[in-house]
Amino acid sequence: MRGTAIAAVPGPRPATTPGCAPRPHLPTTGTNAQVLPAKPGLVLFGVHGGAGTSTLVRLLDPGYSGRVVEWRYGMPVDAARVPVLVARSTAAGLAAAAVWVTRWRPDLRRPALMVVADVPFRVPPLVRYRRRALASRVTAVIDVPYLYPLRHLDDPAQALRQRKVAAAVERVRRQLDQLSASVSGG
Repeated sequence: MRGTAIAAVPGPRPATTPGCAPRPHLPTTGTNAQVLPAKPGLVLFGVHGGAGTSTLVRLLDPGYSGRVVEWRYGMPVDAARVPVLVARSTAAGLAAAAVWVTRWRPDLRRPALMVVADVPFRVPPLVRYRRRALASRVTAVIDVPYLYPLRHLDDPAQALRQRKVAAAVERVRRQLDQLSASVSGG
């Protein structure tokens, strides 16, 4: 799949019907898609609003190297990147992730799932159940702990100066690096 681009499936914007997960604009390969040179790394997909995707990109790539990028509707993405779905640890968040996983195209690399804690407490039983149910349908499930210092800062990268935040982000980064290495065969 090297040199193949990923673009969005054309269609209407996500539905916002209360109680329903929005219809995802899943990536797809296509002849009209812009082909980008292979650049290894990660592409993060926010499966619902407020998932924490842009915050994670900033924490995982504070120097803006381009190794970790946030996917946006219609954006061409290098197929060499590992897709990671990002969802909050809420029932609605994992329901939205389930929609994305269910509609993920079989000809694309299976995504990983990153579950971002929304509070510093244990997740509800329904969230634990959905997380277990999705685990077999993604390459990995990575839990991101609740990072309280982020509430006080304008730039998430500033939180990396704090030892506990830096350690938590490093644990997540190691899991993502293992995922990237296993996908690339290294």
